[in-house]
Amino acid sequence: MMTLQKYLEQTNKRVADLARDFNVVHCVARRWANGEVMPSRQTIEKIYEWSGGMVEPNDFYNIGETEKDEG
Repeated sequence: MMTLQKYLEQTNKRVADLARDFNVVHCVARRWANGEVMPSRQTIEKIYEWSGGMVEPNDFYNIGETEKDEG
């Protein structure tokens, strides 16, 4: 799983880069990266392409991500 925030960190990109490349205001891009707001389906598809396939659509939904029991 590669969240958008992890992708930005690993590639040394900034939220400002995301905002510029998607022509959105900084606060919208930040909220996408932080997982506070779900981008539209079209935008998720564009993020997939923009990230070279590293951020997959399922990563926005945490599909396949399981939490380990600590007990």
